[in-house]
Amino acid sequence: MDRPFIRTILPLLVVVFFPFSTHGQAWVAPKGAGSISISYVNNFVNRDYFGRGENFIQIPDGPKIDEFGEVRTQGVYFDFAYSFTDKLGLTLSVPYLAPKYTVPTDPTNAFFAPHRFSDGSVPLDDGKYHGDFADFAFRVRYNIASHPFMITPFVEYNLPSHDYLTFSHAIVGRNVNSLALGTYVGATLEPLLPDGYLQGRYSYAFDEEVLNISRRRQVAEVEFGYFITPEVRAFTILAGQITNGGLNAPYDLGPPIPENPLFFNHTKITRDNYLDIGFGGQYSINDRVDFFGLISRMITARNSHGLTYGITFGFSWGFGGGPQRPCHC
Repeated sequence: MDRPFIRTILPLLVVVFFPFSTHGQAWVAPKGAGSISISYVNNFVNRDYFGRGENFIQIPDGPKIDEFGEVRTQGVYFDFAYSFTDKLGLTLSVPYLAPKYTVPTDPTNAFFAPHRFSDGSVPLDDGKYHGDFADFAFRVRYNIASHPFMITPFVEYNLPSHDYLTFSHAIVGRNVNSLALGTYVGATLEPLLPDGYLQGRYSYAFDEEVLNISRRRQVAEVEFGYFITPEVRAFTILAGQITNGGLNAPYDLGPPIPENPLFFNHTKITRDNYLDIGFGGQYSINDRVDFFGLISRMITARNSHGLTYGITFGFSWGFGGGPQRPCHC
């Protein structure tokens, strides 16, 4: 199967704040090849999911609260990738995100929704967009096998770009350091489906401890793709996370007031689980420039915002090395 995409596929990325991401990185680009990608994201959330999978909070001897407002996040991802050898590749990325929180239409529910600081101020959950840089991501991959499967282990480190706020709905990230170890596995589907491929990723991430509470995250993705023509590709992705450690909201957090350190830091210490699905496509106008798009949605979640829908589109430009189709890789 003579396809330039085998070495550099899938120029897609979805924001870290809403936990769905796709990295087509089982294949490493040739030595000296690199790419620059710019992706626009637009994500919408109108549900919160708690520690038992429910999307409501039952107030003792009171109402059931199931409306917590809406979060719209728009932003841009900037990605740079470079291959030092045919087996060793480096990726750097950083997003600039602008979330906006809208209070519930039910005024009773609105009392519980905005995150107010001790002085009563609401710096982020005020109904306006607040733009900021989130976390730098550094990923090193090294391919160790190409037959019968591409096997490419990786190490990834996420570093907050600065000390941004996390006590709000309208935040750009969790502001914690994280180290992940994992591997990609990929293969074409010849001879059964000559123009198809299948790849996956598994990683185990170690998050920075907050309030002496540890979190370890298992992240997995499976992607099936098919080339309709040499220039046009369609794909679907299933992505999930299981967190070991952390706390369940609201049961383990205590009173929902900013003076309570568990509640104030709940975005950093909760036991976040999710399962998302996405459908996308890519069009290559030549051997170096791709345009791409993705639509994604949450299937289930715990201790997390539930992604109602996410839209990503952008382009990627490849440079150096031989002719190639560039990607976020």
